Amino acid sequence: MIDPREYVANETLKGGLCATVRALRAGDRERVVAAVRGLDRESIYFRLFSFRTELTAAGLDRIMKFDPAAEVALVVTIGTGNDETLIGSGRYVVVQPRVAELAFVVEEDYHGRGVEPDPAARCHNALRCP
Repeated sequence: MIDPREYVANETLKGGLCATVRALRAGDRERVVAAVRGLDRESIYFRLFSFRTELTAAGLDRIMKFDPAAEVALVVTIGTGNDETLIGSGRYVVVQPRVAELAFVVEEDYHGRGVEPDPAARCHNALRCP
């Protein structure tokens, strides 16, 4: 089984854009904050179930913490190092054996570029849920 905290895959999106799909890391806090700020009002509502422009500290902590035995938290990024930008994320949470919930969000400028077609498959491959 793959350790979901070590998952990484390079992808070429539509239009030739190179992206990395990888596990969420502790160092991604500021990238997550910036990504949420870049979402439109409706996207924030559908992902966070309320209208807001900033994450609360508790909300950010919830995003950043996950149980690798039952959850996979993946991000899609472009760029590298200090220029790495989060353009999407997905989370797969096992709620009981063989049953999981999936949530994902893609930054509006990247809709239709191939970020969103198979987040469930990526998360499933990273976790290999029984």
